[in-house]
Amino acid sequence: MDLYPALRQLAEAYGIAVEFWDWQGRHVDVPAATIVKVLAALDVDASTQEAAEQAVQEHANAAWRRMLPPSMVIREGWSPMVNVHVRHGEPVSVRIELEVGGTPLGARLRHLGSEPVPVRMGSLTLQATLFGPDSAIIDTVTHTVDASGTQSPVGEGWVLPITDDLGLSPPQKGGFLTVTLGTPEVDALGDGVLRPARFSWMTE
Repeated sequence: MDLYPALRQLAEAYGIAVEFWDWQGRHVDVPAATIVKVLAALDVDASTQEAAEQAVQEHANAAWRRMLPPSMVIREGWSPMVNVHVRHGEPVSVRIELEVGGTPLGARLRHLGSEPVPVRMGSLTLQATLFGPDSAIIDTVTHTVDASGTQSPVGEGWVLPITDDLGLSPPQKGGFLTVTLGTPEVDALGDGVLRPARFSWMTE
């Protein structure tokens, strides 16, 4: 199988070597069949020239069809550029939420399901406790948020910001952080009865 242009383009796009120098200093071309198999492992069909040409076009269009990159690695102190694609003329706002381990540590209550859930909330208290590698308590903080204005039921994508800064340092290696939020009332059983619920997180 010849290494036709579309196959070479796909190899370059997905970081697949098409040639190398062996231990004896000889220049070796990677067989086209090998490149096709590697692409197949990446869910890219290049089994025929037509399929490869279509895959090249799809790869070229993918970045424009996606609102945000699937992932980015950014180090502290860098000033990277993140491409955000929306329809022409439409507004966009972007917010970066740091994972636990970043600074500051924030907390928010989020509804991850697709079905609406009846809730009743008043003043919610969040307690966060930082533990060291030996499980000894290093620090504890308490935050209160007024959620009485929450409209019930809450639907898909609902988010309740609690605090953008817990006021705690990230856990040390081997340590962990616990966060407990109470007490909203939720129809957790789907029977129409709102019962007190406590939400807890633990992360290392």
